[in-house]
Amino acid sequence: MSSRVDFSWLSLGGIGEIGKNCYVLDVAGKLLIIDVGMSFPDVRDFGVDVVIPDFSYLVKNQHRIAGIVLTHGHEDHIGGMPFLLEDLKQPPPIYGSKFTLGLLRGKLSEFGLTDTPLNTFKPGDDFNVNGIEVRTLRVTHSVPDASSIAVKTPVGMYLHSGDLKLDPTPVDGKTTDFEKLAAVGDEGVTVLSMDVTNIERAGTSGSESSVKPAIRNYVAQHRGRVFLTTFASNIHRIQQMIDIAVDLKRKVLVLGRTMVDNTAMCQDLGYLKVPPGVLIHPMEIDRVKPHNLMVILTGSQGEPLAAISKLASGEHRMLSVDDDDLFIFSASPIPGNETAIYSVIDDLFRQGAEVIYGLNTGAHVSGHGNQDEIREYIQIARPHFVIPTHGEYRMQMRFKKLAPQWGIDETNVPIVTQGEVWGFNRDSYQLQDRVKTGAVYIAGDGGADISRRMINERLALAQDGVLVFSVVLSSDGGEIVSGPDLMHKGFLPEKQAPELYTDLKEEVAAAIMRNRQRTPEFQLQLRNNVQNAIQRVIFSKTRINPIVLGIVSYVGVDGY
Repeated sequence: MSSRVDFSWLSLGGIGEIGKNCYVLDVAGKLLIIDVGMSFPDVRDFGVDVVIPDFSYLVKNQHRIAGIVLTHGHEDHIGGMPFLLEDLKQPPPIYGSKFTLGLLRGKLSEFGLTDTPLNTFKPGDDFNVNGIEVRTLRVTHSVPDASSIAVKTPVGMYLHSGDLKLDPTPVDGKTTDFEKLAAVGDEGVTVLSMDVTNIERAGTSGSESSVKPAIRNYVAQHRGRVFLTTFASNIHRIQQMIDIAVDLKRKVLVLGRTMVDNTAMCQDLGYLKVPPGVLIHPMEIDRVKPHNLMVILTGSQGEPLAAISKLASGEHRMLSVDDDDLFIFSASPIPGNETAIYSVIDDLFRQGAEVIYGLNTGAHVSGHGNQDEIREYIQIARPHFVIPTHGEYRMQMRFKKLAPQWGIDETNVPIVTQGEVWGFNRDSYQLQDRVKTGAVYIAGDGGADISRRMINERLALAQDGVLVFSVVLSSDGGEIVSGPDLMHKGFLPEKQAPELYTDLKEEVAAAIMRNRQRTPEFQLQLRNNVQNAIQRVIFSKTRINPIVLGIVSYVGVDGY
């Protein structure tokens, strides 16, 4: 195997996980980035709002970045863009479809990045990115204008599937461009990066247009208000909901900032067709009878600040839940969001509403292809190597096991992890390097980074609580003047474990006396030694490991 390669591939996100997709191609020394996504925190990431890839490698090599190409407009593919652009001295050329860039402009404006140059392409266009030949192929997904990306490299074509399904009857009538996919295959695809999100599901995923009859049936049979929640970017789904409302003579109220912004943007760009007089303002809601109202709102993933979550908790400023309301969840849970979603559903039921949810209701189909669609795409593209992406580790391995049935040798399916740089020749590949990568946790409107250590501390606080000791020593540290006092939050109270607290106070005193360097200049060392002693006692007796903090003061020092 030759050590020299003219094409290498790196994932900064989207491998071994669902979310924060970001892929870096090194084409003869120039870097082409495909997608810059984000993901949402799970229940263990306390206080985190957004998770993005670690962009250290891109910042270090920004002089080599030729450009960024975006496959489609979902958050997990474009949501990290503002954070990357803030880290770069100068924005590289950015390419995306009209719909994708429409969503991106809204995000960039929130960060004051309105001057960022954006280049629009239509799915199917070919263009040059600073000397790198790029071809786009229209594919069907759950948002308009999704594309596969083909890149000409010195070792043959690289094909990035992007998120896709092979929908025979998409809502907008624009099917996957099989002819161009076959043409790219004829040129010789050396490497294919394949979406394997639904590799565990047999058959096909079902057409997006199949959702409409099911939702229409629920709405037609209900005589009260109907609330529908889906992803704010799922314009095809929103279009079908509006069509149903028009057909059943219901007015439509749109709630939630992203839902309102996206529907307005899509109307302006021609992606959403709404007859005059169908959409109403929130102030008009009292004029519409319940059986004539449909509400389309955010919160399909149980986001705490979304419109449906506020309704469920009784905190919405304009609406409250009535006994004859019907709520329809037209989305599947993103892994990690199940607890939040079911909490919202429980609260809606508690208020007397009826709720339609789950994968068997007919109100949702996936935007990702199942096994038969993945097989068909691969057999048309005819790649030599396939990198399973956009999936967790079990999905990568499931693809590797199925690949031989689809004409791909199992040895030609590398199972890669984030941060690994893989070099490819026409008939071989090798691991070349590993770069710094991982997750960066963002909290608050200011976009402050939170370390993994901080997240772990929050998790420890949630699991085992905190214990604080306080002790006052003489000025020379030789005598305990006051204490030790023990205070707790989220930990066993003294009334419940009096013997433990007696042992802890004795251990604090003993630990102080064991330390010869007890004067104020050694205060930090003393405090750390006492904290460690307390943790050892607690764990040995309870198998609980709380956060332990300490305050050591001296008479005549720091106010004493």
